[in-house]
Amino acid sequence: MDKKIHKSTINNIAGLIEVSKNNQFDLLTNKDNGPYYLLFVEFETGDSFVYHEGIIEYVGLYTNKQRAQDNAYRIKEHHNSNGAKFGSKEYPEISVVLLSDDGKEFSMETPWNGYFESIKNIEILKMTVL
Repeated sequence: MDKKIHKSTINNIAGLIEVSKNNQFDLLTNKDNGPYYLLFVEFETGDSFVYHEGIIEYVGLYTNKQRAQDNAYRIKEHHNSNGAKFGSKEYPEISVVLLSDDGKEFSMETPWNGYFESIKNIEILKMTVL
């Protein structure tokens, strides 16, 4: 009898210490308390033998709530269309085109796209700096 090993990950956002990728936003040099909007994707992955859930990929930190919502929509549409919508020109199936806080396009790899991967949640958390 085949059994998959089940693994789960617990994530906690207690503070931000790393500058975001792609120069989207540098929280450490901003003097404003916010609000900010943290966009992230929770997904699961695995293979024929292991199932792993609760993996989180942080997409970006935005001052513009609408921009975060637009990018959440792009991620969902990209995933549901297997890269046909909002996919990058070079690697449409595994890279989505998003917008930075100031409206500039950039592409991001999508580790939640694959044979064993599936998105469980796309979420935007409202945050302030204390």
